[in-house]
Amino acid sequence: SGFFAPPLELEFKLYPDLFFQKKAKGKIFVNYIFPTAVQKESIANILINDKFVSQVSMLEERDTQNLKEYLFLDTRTPSEYPASLLRGGKNSLKIDMKMIPLSWNPKTLQATIMDDSYFEIPEARHWIGMADLQDFTLSAFPFSIYPDLQDTHILLTDKRVSTLEALMQIMRFLGENLKYPPYYLTIGDNLDEVAKNKNLIVLGEYNEKWGEIYQNAPLVLTKHGYIRDIDLSNKFAETVEELEEKNIDESEEDRKQFIRLFETTEKSEYLITQFFQSPFNSDKTILMFNGQDIDIKAEIKQVLDAKFRGKIKGDLVITKLTGKGSREIYNFDVQPPYYVGDFDTISRVYFLIGSNPLLFVGLSVFLIILIVYFLRKTLLLYRMRHHESDASAND
Repeated sequence: SGFFAPPLELEFKLYPDLFFQKKAKGKIFVNYIFPTAVQKESIANILINDKFVSQVSMLEERDTQNLKEYLFLDTRTPSEYPASLLRGGKNSLKIDMKMIPLSWNPKTLQATIMDDSYFEIPEARHWIGMADLQDFTLSAFPFSIYPDLQDTHILLTDKRVSTLEALMQIMRFLGENLKYPPYYLTIGDNLDEVAKNKNLIVLGEYNEKWGEIYQNAPLVLTKHGYIRDIDLSNKFAETVEELEEKNIDESEEDRKQFIRLFETTEKSEYLITQFFQSPFNSDKTILMFNGQDIDIKAEIKQVLDAKFRGKIKGDLVITKLTGKGSREIYNFDVQPPYYVGDFDTISRVYFLIGSNPLLFVGLSVFLIILIVYFLRKTLLLYRMRHHESDASAND
């Protein structure tokens, strides 16, 4: 109500694994009524994630007995919006009313939403390329699939006080995002067969007892340190940022200096966060926090803080956000993506071909060659039979 009223805003979250068809559309049905103190030129603008969707004008006449003194939006046809406007994590729907008064009395400007209004999300399937830590920091995915955490196990690789304190930081983050009691979450320093088939959060220092857990990790760990079998210098997911200096991009030499320092230091001063496919179940994911000689609780608290969440990206993130000196975040994409979801075999094949241009071109060339080959064979066979028929006729 009132002059220049702020838009009505509805926030909602979506799982990042929702896969919409390219032409999929959702519907918005907003039924507002206005007192007749507003002019019929009044409108409502509808926006999703601050992107304009449609403009709804006033309806000239409406046959109703109980609301004769009110004007209505033209809701005979719901507004449609493309599913591409939606994103994983937080979304917003805004309805911005532009009411033009008959008289300049703000008390007369008022709109009321009716209870038959609705917002429809188009049908989608579950399919996503893993693993990007941004999905976890922005929506706690994939652990948020079950808000009661029935499909999550937290493995503690040591029993240090700092590790237990770091566990509390992770629980706080999950609670903020899920807003539901973790009734079925399991925590321990062991893995049984049930826990191995869950999504895992691994927390603490390296423990050779669980060496098999690290075999799919972007940066493989051993009791002697890190295996140097990958060149991190060409795996940066985005530009390194000095967060205390107005996000100025670091030079290539600064990147190389970090790589040299990281690879030659026996005990890293950084928190290493990794996100990768579980070796126990290909449909499950492991989130691993590892740090040596650092305050792991303080580092994890900073990584999960709203101030830094948007800076996290990739399957390997190396950070130093506490202590003296500049705050650093280094993001890497090391592993190729793996896909999880409910696609059947045919859908998986179609997706693989459609998302890989080289594979699509290769298959197209192969099919063209195959078609030409069979056409040639058919023509040769036809000519041979035709000649045989002519020879028989001459005899």
